[in-house]
Amino acid sequence: MKKCKIQINYEDEIKRKRKENVKEFKRALNDIENNQKLKEKLLSWCDRYDYDFDELMRKLKKADDILIIGQFAKDPGKQNIHEDMAFDYLLKLPIISKQIHLSKGKNAKYVVGGKIKEEKGTANIKSLDCYFCYEYKNSKLEFYTSNKYTKSSGGAQDNQFNDLQEFMKEARDVTDKNIFLMAVADGDYYQKKYEEFKNRIDYFNERYKGTRVIALTSNEILETVIRESVNWLSESFDDKEVEIEINKLNQIYDEYYEEG
Repeated sequence: MKKCKIQINYEDEIKRKRKENVKEFKRALNDIENNQKLKEKLLSWCDRYDYDFDELMRKLKKADDILIIGQFAKDPGKQNIHEDMAFDYLLKLPIISKQIHLSKGKNAKYVVGGKIKEEKGTANIKSLDCYFCYEYKNSKLEFYTSNKYTKSSGGAQDNQFNDLQEFMKEARDVTDKNIFLMAVADGDYYQKKYEEFKNRIDYFNERYKGTRVIALTSNEILETVIRESVNWLSESFDDKEVEIEINKLNQIYDEYYEEG
């Protein structure tokens, strides 16, 4: 099985971000009067545990123990870092363009009954996360993703699973040959055996098959884009016209994928 040379590693990035947050916390601690939010957070902690604020400040400034500092520094797991990482990964991939981190508010987009819409109506679905496209001459193949990173099992994690399941249900009815959707299921949670299926990704793809949607990991996106772009070129243009472009895409696959 071949593996993409460009990999996304959430755990390594989270560890790096956690260390960065500890350093940021220590800097803010030394300038507490100009970091009002942090001061309020520490005052609130002191009030909750009936602890002297000045004493807490003295201990924190001297502390090197992560057991002490870590409980006050920002937790990267609560900073939407996974979603940002997923988008940053798209920016590193070749052949795609116009990457957009889609809005969650007023201008959000949804897939409803096989259509990309700006309103979800009564559908129990989350908004789409990312957009990008593959362009050839004056035409483009548009990709939309719903991204989840889930490490272990639990109530909140199962909700994320349900979100992707609802996405797949709505996306399997897409028929527009210029649109392709991806349920990006990253994390150990989706790799574990589920019911009679190899894993949850296999479950999504077997239960909610569609010609314009697939469940996969971030590290499989480039391979899928290349495959779907070749199919799109073959179906939309004269064979001789796109022969050079298809060869280019196949060369990119050979360049970016190696035996894993």
